[in-house]
Amino acid sequence: MLSLKFKLFLAGFALSALPLLVYQYIAFQKANSSFTITYAKELQHKTSLNTLLINQAIAHRISDARIGAQIASEWLMRGDHDALLHYFDTLLEARADLGSVSLITPDGCVTYSTRKHPDSIKIVLDPFSEAIRAYAATPQDEPLVLQTLRDPMSPTLFIVQTLQGSNSLFAMEMNFLNIELLLANFEEDILGDKHVYLSDAHNRLLFSHDNNATSGSIVIENEHFETAQTIFEETRLLTDRYGDTVIATTDTISHFGANEALGWRISAFVPASLIEANIRKGFAPLLYSGLLIVLLSTLALLLFARSITRPLSSMLETAKRLKQGDYGARINTQASSAELQTLTDTLNEMAATIEERTRQLETQNEIIKANQTMLESQNRHLEKVSITDKLTGLNNRTRLDAVMQAQQHLCAQRQGQFSLILFDIDHFKRINDTHGHPCGDKVLQHMAKIITEHTRNSDVAGRWGGEEFMIILPATTLDQATSIAEKLRLMIEQHQIVEGETITASFGVSASHCDDPLFSIVERADKALYEAKNSGRNRTVSTF
Repeated sequence: MLSLKFKLFLAGFALSALPLLVYQYIAFQKANSSFTITYAKELQHKTSLNTLLINQAIAHRISDARIGAQIASEWLMRGDHDALLHYFDTLLEARADLGSVSLITPDGCVTYSTRKHPDSIKIVLDPFSEAIRAYAATPQDEPLVLQTLRDPMSPTLFIVQTLQGSNSLFAMEMNFLNIELLLANFEEDILGDKHVYLSDAHNRLLFSHDNNATSGSIVIENEHFETAQTIFEETRLLTDRYGDTVIATTDTISHFGANEALGWRISAFVPASLIEANIRKGFAPLLYSGLLIVLLSTLALLLFARSITRPLSSMLETAKRLKQGDYGARINTQASSAELQTLTDTLNEMAATIEERTRQLETQNEIIKANQTMLESQNRHLEKVSITDKLTGLNNRTRLDAVMQAQQHLCAQRQGQFSLILFDIDHFKRINDTHGHPCGDKVLQHMAKIITEHTRNSDVAGRWGGEEFMIILPATTLDQATSIAEKLRLMIEQHQIVEGETITASFGVSASHCDDPLFSIVERADKALYEAKNSGRNRTVSTF
């Protein structure tokens, strides 16, 4: 028969040790879950930051393509090829991640390039020839982005933008230098060993820190990727503020950050065994100490268990607050053992790191937004400068050419009509010679003011060149346009612009035909203007 002392010992063990063991097991599972989420959040913020920086790098190059195409168009229109090539070299030196800058034809042939052997560019672009021709046939504001993996160890992007007034296209070859530098910092952090992949829209590997992965291979064949994708019934999904997804399974913690424009994805995987090992490291001494105390005294075991569970409860509460996004949460309870104190300090350090990185991510977001706002403002300014005459503030010839092309196309589609007024200031050279060029500039500016104040909102006015001005009148007949021109002529004659001088202008008016060749309406208006000049000036001549 068992002694009472032994029975009391068994009873004390059953009443104290077993509940303690059960409680510790439940606490371990909850801590494992909470810490998994905490680790997942760290991975999530790290991946989101790299995704934002990669997206920003690509967005900057797309913006460079737009601006570069505008500048290249200007040099081509002027016929200054030396300045064009100098601009290409300058752009290449200023952007470390550019491999080359070229002009190509819609068939993919290279016209100008910073490369010594431009034939290699044509070879790379041959698979995309159909897409390039289709893009050149219907020019768009958004550049065409082409992705090539001809060399698995050095994948590249080609960013193609149409040029105004030319059948050529502006092409930038972007390598992965900056993207690789961004992902290089992803290798070491408090999570330890992990696997990081950058893949394209077809799951082909573009970049990896995994020595066993090969560039150009299919990422979905990787065992970590398959584990994260297929064990769905054991998966807990979390979504961050950018719509990216964190997947936590029994084997890995995974995060996917997407680039919507190119279909790229950053895939990062952390073995869950690392988290469990760290938690076990803190819990094992606790359990062993508990069993030893039970053997000495049931009461001491219960008291010791209470002293142990209090810091654990604080840890769980802190982990819960971290899960809910309260990154300022810290464990303030003093641990009862060195192991628990180490676990407490480790968790507090992790929370501080997550808080700091969250703050850095928010700062980066603000910087990115500010840069985007500044870039949009600069683009708007460049667009305005590219179509505006500096002296008069009216549209320049480039803008007028574009509007006439659009009106010609619209009239051909709808069987409509538009008219054109071309006028020239009479004896302008005499004004310059008599009163000086500043006075001549004043006359041009005054003409621009008269045009702006006495034309319709739908009309497009601009400086055609020198002392010549042009007004494009959409949906306007020849008679209506002639009436408007005559009113402007009288308005100019009645204005006292230069003291002692009567300023007049000669007007030529023409209307479009549905089957007109491009810009033939300009030739007719110019002939009418010539006739007005030869007929004594200060008059309006119209021709259909």
